[in-house]
Amino acid sequence: LTDDVGQITDAEATDALQQEFFSRLQQGPVRFALEFTLATANDNPADATIPWPETNPQLSAGTIVIEQASLQDAGACNAINFDPLVLPAGFAPSEDPILRARAAAYAESHRRRAREVLMQQVTGGANE
Repeated sequence: LTDDVGQITDAEATDALQQEFFSRLQQGPVRFALEFTLATANDNPADATIPWPETNPQLSAGTIVIEQASLQDAGACNAINFDPLVLPAGFAPSEDPILRARAAAYAESHRRRAREVLMQQVTGGANE
């Protein structure tokens, strides 16, 4: 995070980050630089609690450019569960135990979102 990033207060909307993103997108494409910090022999990739030195090699892998977006409920990715342990051939997860915790947490989040969508369909959009 940078110093210009504020904090969301309880008084702000629950979708404040989404609102901020759409506001940025109205100004033009939103860009994210993919910058990787590479491990050295002295780093422990199985312990995410230990920061790697800023002197580690860096790799600029590219830029993600987002030119348009849709609301989450209508988005094509709404029914997809992200799992950090599902990897393409040739890649393996580190031994970092947080990956397994994330996989379980993301699955639970997906289950809850799917339930919300189902309840909205059943009740015609009314709250439970």
